[in-house]
Amino acid sequence: MKLILQLLGVRSDFEKLFFLNEYKTLAGEGRRIVLMLILILFLTLVALGFAVGSMQNLERKMNNPFTNWVDLSISEEYISRQAGDIQQRYGSGEMKEKLQLDDVTGWVIYSMEVFHRDFDPLTNSTDTLAYAAWGRSPDGKDPILEKVISVENLLWKSNAHDFTATGLQNCEIILTAEMMQRLGYNPQNENVGHIFIREGDNFIPVEVVAVIKELPKFCDFVTSPEFYNIKNAKRDGRKNCGQYLRKENEGASSFVFLVNDKLDATELRQEMTRYFPDIEPPEVRTTEAFSADEKKYLYCEVDFLPSQTPARDSLMTFIQISKRGDNPLSEFIKPECGTGFCDKLDSEDYYYLAFNFNRLDDIRRFRDDIKANYNVDIDMSQVEAKENFALVSRLTLIISLILLAFGILSIILFVNSLLRAHLFKIRSNLGTCKAFGLSNRFLNTIYLKIIFTFLTLSVVIAFVLSVFIDRIERFVMVDESQFNIFNYWVAAAVVALLCISIFISSQTIKKILGDTPGNLIYER
Repeated sequence: MKLILQLLGVRSDFEKLFFLNEYKTLAGEGRRIVLMLILILFLTLVALGFAVGSMQNLERKMNNPFTNWVDLSISEEYISRQAGDIQQRYGSGEMKEKLQLDDVTGWVIYSMEVFHRDFDPLTNSTDTLAYAAWGRSPDGKDPILEKVISVENLLWKSNAHDFTATGLQNCEIILTAEMMQRLGYNPQNENVGHIFIREGDNFIPVEVVAVIKELPKFCDFVTSPEFYNIKNAKRDGRKNCGQYLRKENEGASSFVFLVNDKLDATELRQEMTRYFPDIEPPEVRTTEAFSADEKKYLYCEVDFLPSQTPARDSLMTFIQISKRGDNPLSEFIKPECGTGFCDKLDSEDYYYLAFNFNRLDDIRRFRDDIKANYNVDIDMSQVEAKENFALVSRLTLIISLILLAFGILSIILFVNSLLRAHLFKIRSNLGTCKAFGLSNRFLNTIYLKIIFTFLTLSVVIAFVLSVFIDRIERFVMVDESQFNIFNYWVAAAVVALLCISIFISSQTIKKILGDTPGNLIYER
């Protein structure tokens, strides 16, 4: 209390005695009044914290393309024929502004088999340890990609890739945390490197460049349009994109195999010489390639003389035999990305057109417009869900403001009623003090300092208790936390509470104690 008196500028013995006696009286027996004020403030801060946290959570979802989009399936032929026109109309600046649209993009959804973490291409056959996964490939620099790798949704990403500037351009993949766990990985592990994807009776090494929390439509991964086109052998003009999915062993006399980092090139050359005794020993050399989780793999280049290249069947038999030895070999498929071809989706391949909205307020106008112009029905459940979401967000804001006003008003009325009752009770004594020379200014200053101390101590204690609630709630809810006490709304509410309370208390003191000493003494 001494520190508080010093901070408030209460210095003389008389001021200290008057302050302490009045403070104890107003605090009540056992400080019950202070405890009640702390309880009211605590409940107000908790309610405000949940209101603000819920509102911010809704606001994040309102501005999240995972929520702010409507998907139009174009599987039906008459919609597919109009897909280009629909994308052009709603991608124009006029319609974007009118309907609060951010962008209109197309995307495809497709499946592939991904190998488990325990899969080793040098020892396991390709018919084991594979899991089916569904994923999407967005067209170009889809705005959804920015949200997919946003801070809120991102667990980690490779520092070598700038998705916000270029999008997904190469043969790389982004996985969800759930898919990582299904494959046996720790989603927080940033050293995954490459995973293996089945392609027929072979496999493709693909680099994992990011891991995210979730994807819409229950997808497990995101790849670039180029990878989708190459893997699924789509066409780019006259080119068949499947030609860029090349087996490394298609050379006439030069072969490239996948080997482990412990390979002894000299021993492998000797093994091949013993197995192919009728041909000139090949040249064998290794180069650094890539890692897959904790395993490291090298590329092994084997060059035979063009006239003495072994038959493919014999070479495949040698590969199978090698997997039982110290220098196992494996064939693999390498997609050629970055050629400048096959890097855009064909609108005829779209599974969906995605309409990304800045706000959801004009969702019904969009539905009516696309129905009138293209006779296309948007699923009404989508429209109603988006409208309800927008309505709930607005209602949450209104309720938060009402709750804030009610909480502040309740505390102000409580403090003012307490002060008014106390001053009326002792006004005759104060009138006597005024008759002996005690000034109105002194009384006004002392009582305001007492009220300020009441409120400040109560706010601090109530805030500390609210922080405990915040920590507990965040521990339980983790990313779905609906509570936020560290917010400018709360700070503004506390400042408003202190300022309004001090102002009203000052007016109450002046009104009650501003009378003459005689009227106060005789309670007139």
